[in-house]
Amino acid sequence: MPLPDDTHCALNEKDLPAEIFDEKWKTDIKFLEFSNPVILNEKIDDMEKWIKNFDSKIFSTYFDNTFDNIKHIQDKRCRDLNYYINYVLYNIPKITKNTQNTADIIETFQRFINAIFISWGNVGSLAKFKCTRVHKDYTDKMDLIKQLDDYCENKKSFQEKLQKYDYITCCKYATYVRYKKRSFHDYILRGYITKNDDDFHIEDNCKISESESDELPVASLNGHLATSQQHMLRGILPEDSFNSNHISNEDTYDDVNGMFSEGTSHYLDTLQENNRFHIAYDPINN
Repeated sequence: MPLPDDTHCALNEKDLPAEIFDEKWKTDIKFLEFSNPVILNEKIDDMEKWIKNFDSKIFSTYFDNTFDNIKHIQDKRCRDLNYYINYVLYNIPKITKNTQNTADIIETFQRFINAIFISWGNVGSLAKFKCTRVHKDYTDKMDLIKQLDDYCENKKSFQEKLQKYDYITCCKYATYVRYKKRSFHDYILRGYITKNDDDFHIEDNCKISESESDELPVASLNGHLATSQQHMLRGILPEDSFNSNHISNEDTYDDVNGMFSEGTSHYLDTLQENNRFHIAYDPINN
Protein backbone atom coordinates (compact mmCIF):
# COMPACT_ATOMS: atom_id res chain seq x y z
CA MET A 1 0.00 0.00 0.00
CA PRO A 2 1.59 3.32 -1.02
CA LEU A 3 2.29 5.88 1.66
CA PRO A 4 0.69 9.36 1.46
CA ASP A 5 2.84 11.88 -0.37
CA ASP A 6 4.64 14.71 1.41
CA THR A 7 1.79 17.16 0.82
CA HIS A 8 -0.24 15.24 3.38
CA CYS A 9 2.42 16.08 5.98
CA ALA A 10 2.11 19.83 5.47
CA LEU A 11 0.82 21.65 8.54
CA ASN A 12 -2.19 23.92 8.40
CA GLU A 13 -3.78 26.30 10.89
CA LYS A 14 -6.13 23.59 12.19
CA ASP A 15 -3.24 21.41 13.37
CA LEU A 16 -1.85 23.83 15.96
CA PRO A 17 -4.24 24.78 18.79
CA ALA A 18 -1.83 27.31 20.30
CA GLU A 19 -1.83 29.23 17.03
CA ILE A 20 -5.61 28.89 16.61
CA PHE A 21 -6.21 30.49 19.99
CA ASP A 22 -3.50 33.10 19.61
CA GLU A 23 -4.60 34.33 16.18
CA LYS A 24 -8.21 34.73 17.30
CA TRP A 25 -7.09 36.46 20.50
CA LYS A 26 -4.82 38.88 18.63
CA THR A 27 -7.63 39.68 16.21
CA ASP A 28 -10.11 40.28 19.04
CA ILE A 29 -7.81 42.62 20.96
CA LYS A 30 -6.67 44.37 17.75
CA PHE A 31 -3.11 43.49 18.62
CA LEU A 32 -1.57 45.01 15.51
CA GLU A 33 -2.97 48.42 16.45
CA PHE A 34 -0.76 48.19 19.55
CA SER A 35 2.27 46.24 18.33
CA ASN A 36 2.84 48.18 15.10
CA PRO A 37 3.47 51.48 16.94
CA VAL A 38 5.83 49.59 19.27
CA ILE A 39 7.80 48.27 16.31
CA LEU A 40 7.77 51.52 14.35
CA ASN A 41 8.45 53.75 17.37
CA GLU A 42 5.18 55.59 16.80
CA LYS A 43 2.21 56.56 18.97
CA ILE A 44 -1.10 54.74 19.13
CA ASP A 45 -4.12 56.79 18.04
CA ASP A 46 -6.17 56.33 21.23
CA MET A 47 -4.62 54.30 24.04
CA GLU A 48 -7.65 54.57 26.34
CA LYS A 49 -9.93 53.16 23.65
CA TRP A 50 -7.53 50.31 22.91
CA ILE A 51 -7.17 49.38 26.59
CA LYS A 52 -10.96 49.38 27.09
CA ASN A 53 -11.33 46.91 24.23
CA PHE A 54 -8.48 44.81 25.65
CA ASP A 55 -10.20 44.74 29.05
CA SER A 56 -13.50 43.69 27.50
CA LYS A 57 -11.86 40.85 25.58
CA ILE A 58 -10.12 39.58 28.71
CA PHE A 59 -13.54 39.38 30.35
CA SER A 60 -15.40 37.84 27.41
CA THR A 61 -12.65 35.38 26.46
CA TYR A 62 -11.58 34.20 29.89
CA PHE A 63 -14.10 34.91 32.62
CA ASP A 64 -16.65 32.15 31.94
CA ASN A 65 -14.42 29.92 29.86
CA THR A 66 -13.62 26.51 31.34
CA PHE A 67 -11.45 25.53 28.35
CA ASP A 68 -13.24 22.17 28.46
CA ASN A 69 -12.16 21.72 32.09
CA ILE A 70 -8.72 20.61 30.90
CA LYS A 71 -6.26 21.79 33.53
CA HIS A 72 -3.17 21.96 31.34
CA ILE A 73 -5.09 24.11 28.82
CA GLN A 74 -6.35 26.43 31.58
CA ASP A 75 -2.81 26.76 32.90
CA LYS A 76 -1.49 27.50 29.41
CA ARG A 77 -4.16 30.14 28.72
CA CYS A 78 -3.27 31.73 32.06
CA ARG A 79 0.37 31.97 30.99
CA ASP A 80 -0.71 33.36 27.60
CA LEU A 81 -2.72 36.10 29.28
CA ASN A 82 0.10 37.04 31.65
CA TYR A 83 2.43 37.29 28.64
CA TYR A 84 0.16 39.74 26.83
CA ILE A 85 -0.55 41.82 29.94
CA ASN A 86 3.16 42.15 30.68
CA TYR A 87 3.82 43.13 27.05
CA VAL A 88 1.10 45.78 27.11
CA LEU A 89 2.09 47.25 30.48
CA TYR A 90 5.71 47.55 29.40
CA ASN A 91 4.87 49.35 26.16
CA ILE A 92 2.03 51.68 27.21
CA PRO A 93 4.44 54.50 28.22
CA LYS A 94 6.34 54.17 24.95
CA ILE A 95 3.43 54.59 22.54
CA THR A 96 0.89 56.75 24.40
CA LYS A 97 0.42 60.24 22.99
CA ASN A 98 1.44 63.19 25.15
CA THR A 99 -2.17 64.40 25.05
CA GLN A 100 -3.23 61.39 27.12
CA ASN A 101 -2.35 60.77 30.76
CA THR A 102 -0.13 57.70 30.72
CA ALA A 103 -0.06 57.30 34.50
CA ASP A 104 -3.87 57.34 34.74
CA ILE A 105 -4.21 54.84 31.89
CA ILE A 106 -1.78 52.42 33.56
CA GLU A 107 -3.40 52.84 36.98
CA THR A 108 -6.91 52.21 35.60
CA PHE A 109 -5.70 49.21 33.62
CA GLN A 110 -3.90 47.70 36.60
CA ARG A 111 -6.97 48.18 38.82
CA PHE A 112 -9.04 46.19 36.35
CA ILE A 113 -6.37 43.50 36.03
CA ASN A 114 -5.99 43.19 39.80
CA ALA A 115 -9.74 42.94 40.32
CA ILE A 116 -10.32 40.25 37.73
CA PHE A 117 -7.36 38.16 38.89
CA ILE A 118 -8.55 38.43 42.49
CA SER A 119 -11.97 37.15 41.39
CA TRP A 120 -10.31 34.21 39.65
CA GLY A 121 -8.33 33.31 42.74
CA ASN A 122 -10.97 33.77 45.44
CA VAL A 123 -12.22 30.65 47.19
CA GLY A 124 -15.89 30.23 46.33
CA SER A 125 -15.67 32.50 43.30
CA LEU A 126 -18.26 31.81 40.60
CA ALA A 127 -15.64 32.37 37.90
CA LYS A 128 -15.01 29.19 35.93
CA PHE A 129 -11.50 30.21 34.90
CA LYS A 130 -8.73 30.18 37.51
CA CYS A 131 -5.51 32.10 37.03
CA THR A 132 -2.82 33.81 39.12
CA ARG A 133 -1.29 37.11 38.06
CA VAL A 134 2.46 36.85 37.45
CA HIS A 135 3.94 40.29 36.89
CA LYS A 136 7.28 40.46 35.10
CA ASP A 137 8.93 43.31 33.26
CA TYR A 138 8.65 42.39 29.60
CA THR A 139 11.80 41.32 27.73
CA ASP A 140 12.36 39.75 24.30
CA LYS A 141 13.23 36.54 26.12
CA MET A 142 9.54 36.17 26.95
CA ASP A 143 8.77 35.72 23.24
CA LEU A 144 11.06 32.68 23.17
CA ILE A 145 9.52 31.27 26.36
CA LYS A 146 6.09 31.61 24.77
CA GLN A 147 7.34 29.82 21.66
CA LEU A 148 8.43 26.88 23.81
CA ASP A 149 5.11 26.95 25.68
CA ASP A 150 3.17 26.97 22.40
CA TYR A 151 5.31 24.14 21.07
CA CYS A 152 4.51 22.02 24.11
CA GLU A 153 0.78 22.72 23.76
CA ASN A 154 0.78 21.78 20.08
CA LYS A 155 2.93 18.72 20.73
CA LYS A 156 0.57 17.50 23.44
CA SER A 157 -2.38 17.95 21.07
CA PHE A 158 -0.66 15.74 18.50
CA GLN A 159 0.13 13.16 21.18
CA GLU A 160 -3.51 12.98 22.25
CA LYS A 161 -4.66 12.51 18.65
CA LEU A 162 -2.08 9.76 18.18
CA GLN A 163 -3.37 7.55 20.97
CA LYS A 164 -5.07 5.96 17.97
CA TYR A 165 -2.38 5.84 15.33
CA ASP A 166 -2.84 7.71 12.05
CA TYR A 167 -0.01 7.98 9.53
CA ILE A 168 -0.82 11.48 8.29
CA THR A 169 -1.18 12.88 11.81
CA CYS A 170 2.07 11.21 12.80
CA CYS A 171 3.79 12.60 9.72
CA LYS A 172 2.55 16.10 10.54
CA TYR A 173 3.76 15.66 14.11
CA ALA A 174 7.21 14.62 12.89
CA THR A 175 7.30 17.60 10.51
CA TYR A 176 6.37 20.01 13.30
CA VAL A 177 8.82 18.55 15.81
CA ARG A 178 11.65 18.63 13.27
CA TYR A 179 10.88 22.25 12.43
CA LYS A 180 10.81 23.42 16.02
CA LYS A 181 13.88 21.42 17.04
CA ARG A 182 15.85 23.24 14.38
CA SER A 183 14.75 26.65 15.59
CA PHE A 184 15.37 25.92 19.30
CA HIS A 185 18.81 24.53 18.53
CA ASP A 186 19.52 27.61 16.43
CA TYR A 187 18.49 29.87 19.33
CA ILE A 188 21.03 28.04 21.51
CA LEU A 189 23.78 28.36 18.91
CA ARG A 190 23.09 32.08 18.60
CA GLY A 191 23.12 32.57 22.37
CA TYR A 192 19.46 33.56 22.69
CA ILE A 193 18.79 30.57 24.95
CA THR A 194 20.85 28.44 27.30
CA LYS A 195 19.46 24.95 27.66
CA ASN A 196 19.74 24.92 31.47
CA ASP A 197 17.94 28.26 31.93
CA ASP A 198 15.16 27.71 34.50
CA ASP A 199 12.92 30.17 32.63
CA PHE A 200 12.72 27.58 29.85
CA HIS A 201 11.60 24.88 32.27
CA ILE A 202 7.88 25.53 32.06
CA GLU A 203 6.79 22.09 33.28
CA ASP A 204 8.51 18.74 33.73
CA ASN A 205 7.39 17.73 30.24
CA CYS A 206 8.06 21.14 28.74
CA LYS A 207 11.65 22.30 28.95
CA ILE A 208 14.21 23.34 26.39
CA SER A 209 16.80 20.85 27.61
CA GLU A 210 14.65 17.92 26.47
CA SER A 211 13.23 19.26 23.22
CA GLU A 212 15.78 17.40 21.09
CA SER A 213 14.49 14.04 22.32
CA ASP A 214 11.07 14.74 20.79
CA GLU A 215 11.15 12.18 18.00
CA LEU A 216 8.41 9.74 17.12
CA PRO A 217 8.44 6.36 15.37
CA VAL A 218 5.88 6.23 12.56
CA ALA A 219 5.35 2.45 12.55
CA SER A 220 2.10 1.11 14.03
CA LEU A 221 0.59 -2.14 15.22
CA ASN A 222 -2.93 -2.77 13.89
CA GLY A 223 -3.71 0.93 13.77
CA HIS A 224 -2.50 1.65 17.32
CA LEU A 225 0.81 2.76 18.76
CA ALA A 226 2.97 0.16 20.41
CA THR A 227 3.51 0.41 24.18
CA SER A 228 6.96 1.93 23.69
CA GLN A 229 5.49 4.52 21.32
CA GLN A 230 2.77 5.40 23.84
CA HIS A 231 5.46 6.00 26.46
CA MET A 232 7.21 8.32 24.03
CA LEU A 233 3.99 10.21 23.42
CA ARG A 234 3.60 10.78 27.14
CA GLY A 235 7.05 12.31 27.24
CA ILE A 236 8.69 9.30 28.90
CA LEU A 237 11.70 9.39 26.61
CA PRO A 238 15.24 8.08 26.93
CA GLU A 239 17.80 10.60 28.08
CA ASP A 240 18.82 12.49 24.94
CA SER A 241 20.24 15.92 25.57
CA PHE A 242 21.77 18.45 23.23
CA ASN A 243 25.12 16.85 23.98
CA SER A 244 24.08 13.73 22.04
CA ASN A 245 25.37 13.44 18.50
CA HIS A 246 23.96 10.30 16.93
CA ILE A 247 21.63 11.83 14.34
CA SER A 248 22.14 10.79 10.72
CA ASN A 249 23.26 13.18 8.00
CA GLU A 250 20.09 13.19 5.91
CA ASP A 251 16.38 13.80 6.49
CA THR A 252 14.71 10.53 5.58
CA TYR A 253 11.54 8.58 5.94
CA ASP A 254 12.42 4.90 5.93
CA ASP A 255 9.41 3.25 4.29
CA VAL A 256 10.29 -0.11 5.82
CA ASN A 257 10.70 0.88 9.46
CA GLY A 258 8.80 4.16 9.33
CA MET A 259 11.44 5.87 11.42
CA PHE A 260 12.07 9.58 11.18
CA SER A 261 15.62 10.89 11.27
CA GLU A 262 16.96 14.39 11.04
CA GLY A 263 20.18 15.69 9.54
CA THR A 264 22.42 17.83 11.71
CA SER A 265 23.18 20.14 8.79
CA HIS A 266 19.62 21.45 8.89
CA TYR A 267 20.08 22.80 12.41
CA LEU A 268 22.05 25.66 10.96
CA ASP A 269 19.32 26.90 8.61
CA THR A 270 18.73 30.63 8.83
CA LEU A 271 16.21 31.42 11.57
CA GLN A 272 14.10 34.02 9.80
CA GLU A 273 13.95 32.05 6.56
CA ASN A 274 12.84 28.79 8.09
CA ASN A 275 10.84 29.45 11.23
CA ARG A 276 7.41 30.82 10.40
CA PHE A 277 6.32 30.03 13.93
CA HIS A 278 8.98 32.40 15.27
CA ILE A 279 7.84 35.05 12.79
CA ALA A 280 4.27 34.71 14.04
CA TYR A 281 5.32 35.76 17.55
CA ASP A 282 8.23 38.06 16.90
CA PRO A 283 6.92 41.60 17.57
CA ILE A 284 9.14 42.83 14.76
CA ASN A 285 7.04 40.85 12.33
CA ASN A 286 3.59 41.73 13.70
